[in-house]
Amino acid sequence: MPGYGVLRMVAKVILSEWDAITGAGGLRLRHRQTSRKRNPRRGPRRRRQRLRVNGAGALFHYMIAEPPAPPDSLGDILTVVARRATDARLSTMMIAGLAGAVIVGILLGRKGWLGAAALLAIGAYGGWGIADRALAKLYATPGSPRRAVMFWQFARFIGGLVATAAAVAALGATLLPALGYWRS
Repeated sequence: MPGYGVLRMVAKVILSEWDAITGAGGLRLRHRQTSRKRNPRRGPRRRRQRLRVNGAGALFHYMIAEPPAPPDSLGDILTVVARRATDARLSTMMIAGLAGAVIVGILLGRKGWLGAAALLAIGAYGGWGIADRALAKLYATPGSPRRAVMFWQFARFIGGLVATAAAVAALGATLLPALGYWRS
């Protein structure tokens, strides 16, 4: 069946997100055995496993639900947190972070750049999460306009770049005085 791998991947993502939302395992997959009647031309009975989701017939046969792998890096953790956050949380992070960075920059000037960088990182992270969510919706919709997909890819890239640069600058400015300058 063409596209079986894509369907399996989509089903895994949907089930893992559902389990993350419900917290209690939500959809339980169980396999039931179905059999064909004996046909003298085809030989003995053939048994196959058919996926059942809470008693309803499923679209995806022969699928095994695997628990999602734990995140390996900080980037994976931040991606999972952003994808599980609500739209309100992401938009609040973006608005409060960007507005806070502007206010701190205006009020404190050069003395407050460390706080502005930290707030900018939070705001850009919220923007990255919004762009990632919009891009996921476009990917899930067949026939999405190419320009919209490219715009959200660019927005996600810029959000990630700004968040990373601001976080590295804030972390570097915090640790540099503590560690001192290295001279060889």
